[in-house]
Amino acid sequence: MDLTGQLSKNLHLITALEALPLQDLAEIDPVPLPALRKPQRRLTPKQRGDLVVRYNSGASQRELAELYGITRQTVGNIIRRSKDRRRRGLDKAGVEEAIRRYAAGESLAKVGKALGVDAGTVRNQLLKHGVRMRDTQGRTRS
Repeated sequence: MDLTGQLSKNLHLITALEALPLQDLAEIDPVPLPALRKPQRRLTPKQRGDLVVRYNSGASQRELAELYGITRQTVGNIIRRSKDRRRRGLDKAGVEEAIRRYAAGESLAKVGKALGVDAGTVRNQLLKHGVRMRDTQGRTRS
């Protein structure tokens, strides 16, 4: 394959490269390349156990990833593989509080934030308990 032929789109670059003076390669300092990925880090079984305990105590996956020098996805994998997973949700008192707040006019997002759960969790529990949802303007849906 001829790279310097008439049909080459890079003929001007090849000509410019050929015009450069050649140096002894030993004289040229190599340019260090940046690492494309972080080096892999394996946690010991004790560290994995500590990570799960911290997660169950309320630490976020992002915080744990920074603390242990691993990715958030790896934190999620460790938690998922552990048998001691935290399941957040609303207990009976939380559901009653959510129903009261929603009936008083608070949005799903505000109720969820106040109770420490996602708005989707609040919505699912309210629907499960027969509460009629409002539209985005606050009108009851039929």
